[in-house]
Amino acid sequence: MASTVLSVEIDKKTLDEVRYMLDTVKNGAETAIRRAANDTAVTARSRVVDTVYSRLNLKKTRIRANTNVLKASFGSLTAKAVILTKPIPLVEYPYLTSFIGTSVSVRKSRPAELYRHRFVAKMSSGHVGIYERRLLPSGRIAGRLPIDEQAGPGIGNVFHNNDEDAVFGDMMTLFQQRVLDRAVYLLSQAR
Repeated sequence: MASTVLSVEIDKKTLDEVRYMLDTVKNGAETAIRRAANDTAVTARSRVVDTVYSRLNLKKTRIRANTNVLKASFGSLTAKAVILTKPIPLVEYPYLTSFIGTSVSVRKSRPAELYRHRFVAKMSSGHVGIYERRLLPSGRIAGRLPIDEQAGPGIGNVFHNNDEDAVFGDMMTLFQQRVLDRAVYLLSQAR
């Protein structure tokens, strides 16, 4: 499954400052970097969710389900916010059905689109989706089956095409500041 990854790294100057500040604290630099990286990854996830929520007609919980935080540890001082690019089924967006087809409102900035010859159905497994019948090579609609479930854009694709650079720049700045804040906090606790 493809994904977009936001990861930040500490620059050499800040790393040297933190190591110098915390040379008397056991695992001080690693602790400050790990905690700052984890805080920054969680903040990045929140910003991704808010950004995508402002563009798509999805609930924040659904967007959050497609974004994960991989936290840093002492073995790996890198935290990541991973945004999945898997397409979201159209049935999860607001929709209306009629005898013509199904209208789905995917993006907040656009009116609902009418998808002719697409319909909402519940499968024997209990799964509900918006489906379309396959076309034969002649261009005619195949009988009752086969049908294909329809999907909208993935969270990662929407984020990647719009706001990735702005959020990434903010996260780099935020990470550098949080590392120094954590270092000062750890130094004050050690005294």
